[in-house]
Amino acid sequence: MVQKNQIFVKINEYNEILSIVDVVKNKITKAKETISEVNELKKQEDAELEAWTKNLEDVSGKISSMESILSNVNK
Repeated sequence: MVQKNQIFVKINEYNEILSIVDVVKNKITKAKETISEVNELKKQEDAELEAWTKNLEDVSGKISSMESILSNVNK
């Protein structure tokens, strides 16, 4: 069985506690929004890095093909 303990506080302290709780909740909400924004930026960054990697692989393949063609021309 759950026992409920009673706590007595003055009304002005109660209102101050509610105000502090509200401030904390707002800070948590803002922190969650910031984390969400950072995650979105990370996704964009990852996509950009993936595109750069693909472009480098394409250029590397073309250079290899050119080297192969040029080495066969000199033979």
